Amino acid sequence: MTPLSTVSIAIGPVALTFRSGQKETLRQIRSMYPSFLTNKPVRPWTVDLLSLEKNRPAAAPFFRRKDNALKLSWSRFDGDLDLSRRAGRLKIRSAGVLGTFLRVFLTHELLELNGLLLHAAGALWEGKAAVFPGRSGSGKSTISRLVPRASLLSDEIILLYRKGTRWMAQGTPFTGESPVHHNASGPLGRLVFLRKSARWDRQDIERPDAARRLLRCTLFFGRNDPDYARLLDIVRRLVGDVSASLLHFRPDLPPGRCLHDCCPL
Repeated sequence: MTPLSTVSIAIGPVALTFRSGQKETLRQIRSMYPSFLTNKPVRPWTVDLLSLEKNRPAAAPFFRRKDNALKLSWSRFDGDLDLSRRAGRLKIRSAGVLGTFLRVFLTHELLELNGLLLHAAGALWEGKAAVFPGRSGSGKSTISRLVPRASLLSDEIILLYRKGTRWMAQGTPFTGESPVHHNASGPLGRLVFLRKSARWDRQDIERPDAARRLLRCTLFFGRNDPDYARLLDIVRRLVGDVSASLLHFRPDLPPGRCLHDCCPL
């Protein structure tokens, strides 16, 4: 029997330990997520990696819960986890599909942590995080280019979760046009929705409008109605706790100004 080796990663409050007898698979994981590796995972999920011999029928990725069983599936992976043991197995075509698996898994796990995964850019400044939710073409990459590289959490996907009385914004390894991302987090100061314009202008928006906009940018792969209900409750709480704005922006900054001048936290 081939001895198993392990590699652990942590994205904010969520940790996983992957086990495999294929050292090359673990080497690829280390190379894909270098800044998210950890030697001391906190309450990790233990996932045994196995080989998926052939692709499954084409379908959108999803997760589904039933009792203590969690099913995660896509055409290129198939996973079964035990919720009570926080362990299970995952069949994969290659290590490259783990990015999609992690997105699906995180949207499930964040329900337990009062959190969600957003199509958003995010940056830290003045001790807080500004998060810019938006679908493809909304301007996330443009805004990210205006942010100092050292401050950028990600230009594509941001993890939000509630910690005590505060909402936290966490960088992820999932990026868009920019290869820059940071394994860092900070208290969420403001949600800033984007609209390309000929001018720079910011206006506050009401909670119902913020909730609708946020849902359009939320990644979610659940197939159970109770999970959708929990997600809606998390969104309502988030927009109730955190200020939201609509930022009209040009691709260039006004002379002599910084992004945080146009979008104060």
